[in-house]
Amino acid sequence: MQALVISQQPIAPPGAAKEFAGASVTEESRVFDSKDSTGIGRAGFQDVYTITDASREQCFNVINHVELYPQFLKIYSKTQVLSDVLDPQDPKKRIRVARYDISVPFLLKAFFRGGLSYTLKLTSTYDDATQTESMWWEQLDGPSFLVENTGRWDCVTCGPDVKIFLEMHLGYSFYLPEHIKKHIMAHILKDSMQNIQKRVLQVLGRSQ
Repeated sequence: MQALVISQQPIAPPGAAKEFAGASVTEESRVFDSKDSTGIGRAGFQDVYTITDASREQCFNVINHVELYPQFLKIYSKTQVLSDVLDPQDPKKRIRVARYDISVPFLLKAFFRGGLSYTLKLTSTYDDATQTESMWWEQLDGPSFLVENTGRWDCVTCGPDVKIFLEMHLGYSFYLPEHIKKHIMAHILKDSMQNIQKRVLQVLGRSQ
């Protein structure tokens, strides 16, 4: 099986088509669900949000400090950074390994009675040319049904504003009921993006 690879280049601007496992996704079509030739189900999600008159560094710090996620992201009961090093070849590149313990919603408790967690490799960096701070991830360990978990955040300076992009891909090894996939992709992830937005506004002193 060939794993999906997340580009280490900034996500394309809003409205530009992206290719997700053969499905074209634009800002108007941010969720896909398909199955590849090996029978692996794949799902993807993409979103973008603009914060006006904002600091890119402050916006990115909210995303990059994963150890604080349980304070404002309901999906996580606990997050723990297991290792944290700088790339000796590129001091702008920070590589971490972090474990995420999931707060399993009531709808899914029957499927995950033993709890749910995964471990990700996180790579954070800054691109001077595009004024973009990024964090991309890949799964190192996780539940048996989740064979792929890759994605990235980008915070891009656009004049006085900052655009926050989220892109992720999931590959699952067995059939998941439609209502569960929709709950994961359209509700949990969208809710996480909205809570990131709220947290950024709080940091900027613009609590809603």
